[in-house]
Formats: sequence, C-alpha cells, structure tokens
Amino acid sequence: MMNSKTLKASLFICALAVITLSGWLCDDAYHGLVMAKHFAEGNGLVYNIGERVNASTCPLFTLIIAVLYSLLGRGMYFITMGVCILFSGMCIWLMIYRICRDKADLMLFSLILCSKSFISFTTSGLENPLLFLLGILFFMALFKSNITEGGGVLQNLSRYLFSLG
Repeated sequence: MMNSKTLKASLFICALAVITLSGWLCDDAYHGLVMAKHFAEGNGLVYNIGERVNASTCPLFTLIIAVLYSLLGRGMYFITMGVCILFSGMCIWLMIYRICRDKADLMLFSLILCSKSFISFTTSGLENPLLFLLGILFFMALFKSNITEGGGVLQNLSRYLFSLG
C-alpha cells in the first residue's frame, strides 16, 4: 500500500508527464504570439502594426509571453510551451499538495487526467493554464479557513458550484 506522500508525488509526476508529452500549440495561439512579438519589439500590443486595436482575449497571458520573449530572444514556441507547462504544473501541484487531503480527493483529482479537453488545453498556447491557476488560487482564497483547518475543500467547492445552479 502506497503512503500519501508517494501517491501524491507519483500523481504529480504522472500528470506533468502527460501534459508535457501531449503538448501542442493551436492555430488560435498564433494571434497572441504575434501580438507578444510586436509588443516585445516595441510596436505595441497589436496584431497589425500601425493599427491601434487589441485583439488579445487575455492580455495578461500575452504580456507574460512578451516579457519572456524580450528577455530570451528567440524561441516563441518553446517559451509558450514552457509557460503553459509551468502554469499547468503549478495548478496541479496546488491541487495535489494544498487542496487534496486524503486518498479519495486524490482519486477524484486523478479523473482530470482522463479529460481530453483539460489535457489538450493545458498546452494549447492559449490562456487556459493561467486561468486554471487563477481559478484555483481564487477558490483557495475563498475556502481558506477550510484549507487551513483540513476540511474538505473539494466537497465545499462542489456544494458551492451546485448552489449556483
């Protein structure tokens, strides 16, 4: 029987491997990457140079890519993949090590690895990993008392979401 620390570490490594090996960039990410490149080169946060129109669906993600591109120079594909894997890894780490309190929570969380849409969009080049991370940080702040007291965060989250319907 695996102890909790071994189970958490195994699940984290498995999730990170699945996300990394499934990595891809969708064609919609190109718009944000072009804007990030233009911003890093001093032409503004625009798709077409000279037109003052922001076409970004998530300016924060575009700015993060732009800053890293200006610091590292080339390799927009690898910068974007690295950022997506980093944010997704942080999201998964928070879920496993800060929110899941017992093996039942870990088993429930492991179902995410069976979701093709979650796995696909964690490295699609879009802002999804950043939004996943910000969402988890929001719910951790919302249920802070339950997290620090060792309560069932996943149960409270599901109750909260069902109460909205």
